[in-house]
Amino acid sequence: MKEKKNTAVKNTLGRKRRIKFGVISGGFTVIFIGAVLLVNVLCSALTAKFPLKLDLTDQGIYEIGAESTEYVKNLDEKVTISVFSPESAFDVQIIEVIKKYAQLSDMVDFQVVDLNLNPEIAKKYQQNGETINTASIVVESAKRYKVLSYNDLYQQSSTSQSQTNLKTEQKMTSAIMYVSSDEIPGALVTTGHDEVDASALTGLLEDNAFSTGEINLLTEEVPENTRVIVIYGAQRDFTAEEIEKLDAFMMRGDTAVLIFQAPSLPDTPVLDAYMSEWGLKVENDLILDDGSFYGSVINPFALYAENDITEDLSTNASFVSPFSSSVTRIFDGKNDYSTFDLLLSSDSAYAKTLDANTQLTTYDKEAGDKTGQMVFGAGSSKLVNGHNTVVYSNMFVFGSLDMAGSGAMGITSFTNSDFFASLANSVRGEDDLITVAPKYIDTHPLTIQSTTEILVMLVLLVVVIPIALVVAGIVVFVRRRHL
Repeated sequence: MKEKKNTAVKNTLGRKRRIKFGVISGGFTVIFIGAVLLVNVLCSALTAKFPLKLDLTDQGIYEIGAESTEYVKNLDEKVTISVFSPESAFDVQIIEVIKKYAQLSDMVDFQVVDLNLNPEIAKKYQQNGETINTASIVVESAKRYKVLSYNDLYQQSSTSQSQTNLKTEQKMTSAIMYVSSDEIPGALVTTGHDEVDASALTGLLEDNAFSTGEINLLTEEVPENTRVIVIYGAQRDFTAEEIEKLDAFMMRGDTAVLIFQAPSLPDTPVLDAYMSEWGLKVENDLILDDGSFYGSVINPFALYAENDITEDLSTNASFVSPFSSSVTRIFDGKNDYSTFDLLLSSDSAYAKTLDANTQLTTYDKEAGDKTGQMVFGAGSSKLVNGHNTVVYSNMFVFGSLDMAGSGAMGITSFTNSDFFASLANSVRGEDDLITVAPKYIDTHPLTIQSTTEILVMLVLLVVVIPIALVVAGIVVFVRRRHL
């Protein structure tokens, strides 16, 4: 009888131990699951707030450059970036880069707006004819806003419809500069003279927070906010009245005229006479270089002359100046004018004269060719009396159209975009140069070298798996001991 009672007591104690162990085990399980969920929530929150993700792409597609980072961190204007589509439906490369801006500064907010739930919000951003849809991104401050589309953030291949370069940082930094700047200077391209398409140059000016447009000097007045006028490949001459307007614009001070010509263009004697007043002349020749060129001697590389515009640019830069005439500085200084070089050829360059009696039959160097270092681009600065201040206006003259065309500006290994961005910022009076190159998109499989593969397998077999088995054994042993 006593033995049965002892057995019953032992069974009761055993059941109590099992219940106790079960409760403790269940409690630990609940705590562990809660801890995992808490860590997951914290990691998600930290990742959203701080740039904790690693970019392992070759081109750093998801990273933001040092210049953009510094600009955003120094913002004193609240900026909101709105994407009008659910994150899951938008391009992951674009979304990840945009989020980085909000992580860099408390002055930048990122939000997703569902147009299906908020259709009325689109009307707010359609004042200037913009179309807001699920592919739209709006960058906005209390001063103004800028609408970007999905296609603005990619650079398309010129030979196919494929996307070759990611321009998210380039466009987003530009948009933030645009909406946060106190003043938006204007840059206008002249029309009415059969000018060549200047969209590559105007696109770069827009990326540096200029507002761009066109102007016909024969019928229109120059707006007050205009800081730059571009004459890009004029094939018909200007009138005296147009030159008067151009000169009045330059006499405002803190303004600039950019003139691009090329060997193939017709003569423009009235415009040429105005350039000569500023001490600059485009020669009727073609510069070639058999010692420093890209692909062909007709595409010579240029060197930067030493001046304030080029001082922040790398001296080892690859600036290409295809199909270019030489520019001559008629004088170094005269009255209130002073001239200076911008872009120089190497010493191995030579130039062939082009005139009505000359038929160009070869690009090879011949007797009679002008040889030595020549000028692809030059500038002239004029002292102007402003309102109780002394200010300057500048004329910049270049012998090539292609140096600012989509070909040279679109190749990231060339620094043509950097140069013209620096030129634009000098007109704006900006000390800090911000240039952002598009990032080449390349997809390829991740390959592991054989030695690396062997090392990884050894670590797994010799370290990771044995440790996991030992830990699992200890857990099982401890659990059974307490049963």
